[in-house]
Amino acid sequence: MNTLRYILLLLCVTAVSACRNFSEPEFNFNIEEQSPIAIEELNQMVVDEAVEVTQPLMIEGYVATSDEASNFHKSFILSDATGGVEIMAGLYDLHVLYPEGQRLYISLQGCTLARSYGVVQVGLKAEEHSGFEVNYFGSRVLLDKHISRSAENRKVEPIVRTISQLKPSDCGRLTTIRSLHLASTEYADAWNINTEGRWQGYNIFHDERGDKIAVYTSDYASYCQHTVPLTAVDITGILQRGEVAGEEMYMLKMSREDDCTNSI
Repeated sequence: MNTLRYILLLLCVTAVSACRNFSEPEFNFNIEEQSPIAIEELNQMVVDEAVEVTQPLMIEGYVATSDEASNFHKSFILSDATGGVEIMAGLYDLHVLYPEGQRLYISLQGCTLARSYGVVQVGLKAEEHSGFEVNYFGSRVLLDKHISRSAENRKVEPIVRTISQLKPSDCGRLTTIRSLHLASTEYADAWNINTEGRWQGYNIFHDERGDKIAVYTSDYASYCQHTVPLTAVDITGILQRGEVAGEEMYMLKMSREDDCTNSI
């Protein structure tokens, strides 16, 4: 009988733990002892080489992306009014642990910062042989050491720009570009450009001025085989910059397919 009561009690405790509300505040370090710096200031710290943070610095912001559609892989973007950075979490299903709009505090001491596709990444120091400058945190223990979650939630509003208005300091920010037209077929010989009308890989869009921007979709995205609209569209995604079709250009990375909508 005692054994049965113990099993029932264990099941109850397990059920309560599994149903814990992830919106509850979870302060894993003393946020009162630090004044957060703006993400814009953090971006200015990273120029050409990786930076190891040895001082007790902190940033705060709101989650601007979701990995639910698998276009973002084991990372998410944290955004404030001044910019955005990529948090290299290293876990799957981050949309459950850090849902879009949740306010987070990131303790940067002991982290490494580096830039990839124009976006500053926050993670751990990479091994010398890895070929990367930033490694994933990779475990809940390490994430909890550096990330504290608030109960506050607020939708991250994108900045609205034309392609000609974009600048390198915008990389990492949630950005909307309006009135875009698919033009991938103009780059038929370029590597990884999808000329078959699907999202997978890179698609090139032109705006009404003829300026171009790329949109990247992972092979693992749930919508990668869906067709790209041929009408004028507005696209919202995280702004990046890199080489596409042999040219340096800005890129957008969407969280989900409905981040592309018909232009009004």
